[in-house]
Amino acid sequence: MTLLEKVNQFPPNICRLLAAPKTTRDIAENCGLPKSTVHQVSLRPNWNGVTVEVMEKFSHGCGVNLLATKREKQFMHRRSWRFLKSMTANQRRMINRLLAATSAR
Repeated sequence: MTLLEKVNQFPPNICRLLAAPKTTRDIAENCGLPKSTVHQVSLRPNWNGVTVEVMEKFSHGCGVNLLATKREKQFMHRRSWRFLKSMTANQRRMINRLLAATSAR
């Protein structure tokens, strides 16, 4: 398995979902990327075409370790998704866009 195949097990849109309820601004501040870059990367269905530097910063900002995907998958299964009930309309639209990008893969 190549490194790209391994990191594509957790594409950017899934990393972004795991970061919820963090805002794009929160992620940008945590990782040192511009908000526009965070937004664009968030909607990508895979890491193809994303530089390693951006990949590392974005995933770190989302709180995901791309090289420990087994641990991330376990976290995703046992995570409490209660925050979804208290989201604003804008947050719901963002989650719907991320889910749509995931299903398009």
